[in-house]
Amino acid sequence: MNKCISQLIQYIESVKTEILFTGGMRVKSIQYALDQPLDRHDEGTIKRRLDEIPGVKSVALNLKSCLLCVDYDDTATDEQELEHRLAEMHYPVTFIDSISF
Repeated sequence: MNKCISQLIQYIESVKTEILFTGGMRVKSIQYALDQPLDRHDEGTIKRRLDEIPGVKSVALNLKSCLLCVDYDDTATDEQELEHRLAEMHYPVTFIDSISF
């Protein structure tokens, strides 16, 4: 098992769901496993480019566990747009889970 996947499994087991107060918006939280190790430069690039998408509320990236979490208003954007943007930047991901609030 590759190092990122094993760290990801450990991280997922420790993650707790947080309740988001959304002011009436429909918020969806999606988690992806990054298919390659990243550095701080990659982290900044991913956060900046995903934040440009209308409806994206927050982007969290854990370099150690290779886990990406994005909270977004699903009336403004969708998973396909997020995945398309990541693919454009050459950051392959694997879908893990999504939660709607």
